[in-house]
Amino acid sequence: VAEIHVGFATLMDKAFTLTERQEQLGGLGPDGTWAPVEREASRPYYKVPTLDGPADLETARRRILFPYTYCDGAWVVVPWEELAQQWPLAAAHLLRWQSALGRRDKGRVPADGWYAWGRRQSFDAQGPKLLTRTFNKRPNFVLDPTDALFCNGYSVAPRAGAPLSPEGLGRLLNSRLMHYYSCVTSFHIQGGFQCYQKNFLQSFAVASHAGLLGALNAGDVDDDEVERAYGVDSGEVATLLARYHGRGAER
Repeated sequence: VAEIHVGFATLMDKAFTLTERQEQLGGLGPDGTWAPVEREASRPYYKVPTLDGPADLETARRRILFPYTYCDGAWVVVPWEELAQQWPLAAAHLLRWQSALGRRDKGRVPADGWYAWGRRQSFDAQGPKLLTRTFNKRPNFVLDPTDALFCNGYSVAPRAGAPLSPEGLGRLLNSRLMHYYSCVTSFHIQGGFQCYQKNFLQSFAVASHAGLLGALNAGDVDDDEVERAYGVDSGEVATLLARYHGRGAER
């Protein structure tokens, strides 16, 4: 029903993260000095833990240096000579970090270059998609309609032909039933946080209940209806959640 992906991993975000200064994009070097970088050498991204809701999407959007190009159906690192010619400011910034980047992953330099990201994952993050933190006290899947990259979390998006729209899937994943499911099945950390990693999310089934699916897509459904469609007693759900959160501070 849905595709689930973990966010990107550079293994040294501070070398690639960029900030705005007087309408100019740039980054900090190891010594803390800021230098400009070409905007064309970057892509927008979200650090998922900064998103509490849709209202944060505009203010939380950042940019990251992305030394890749799309070629023959795949993302490949831009050859250094080409990168230095096309984006000389970005190349100068990366050179400031060359020594530190070479120490990532116990010195195992990425096969496609010392300036490549540490892991080849989630270079495509096509929207609309739902973004969730890895740990949270309750479901909070934020709908991102853009193709922005993301890190420190997971994305969930309906497969082609799925019975739920991104909005409908978001309503299901943010439901009280999902909260109940995560409390019962996922592992917990201190403070009452549940885990929303892929291995827990992918086991949550979407009920083949046409009435429920239509109501979720239309936004015309409440938690009691969702629980009835799944054959779960709403009283049991409420009791477990109340007991769980009553002990949350002790976890």
